Amino acid sequence: MTIEKELLEANIKNHGVNAELVVAMEECAELIQAISKVIRYGASEEKYIDHLSEEMADVTIVLDELGMIFNNICDIAVWRKRKLERLEDNKHE
Repeated sequence: MTIEKELLEANIKNHGVNAELVVAMEECAELIQAISKVIRYGASEEKYIDHLSEEMADVTIVLDELGMIFNNICDIAVWRKRKLERLEDNKHE
């Protein structure tokens, strides 16, 4: 088991599943706000890009936790592959 996986499992155990689900929702909302600020104020402002990067990191962490909670990491990989194939198909339209 990797250190990262151990950290995420400990976090889920310490806070509980429901709390981590709420955190996931909050982090997604914060990412939406960060994207909105980049759209509103532009990507030339480094502070908005830094904030966007931070929120993207937070969301990737909670996505990993969600995969662990629902034991569907393999399902996510399958869905990701399907979505990427769809993007590839749409590229030629």
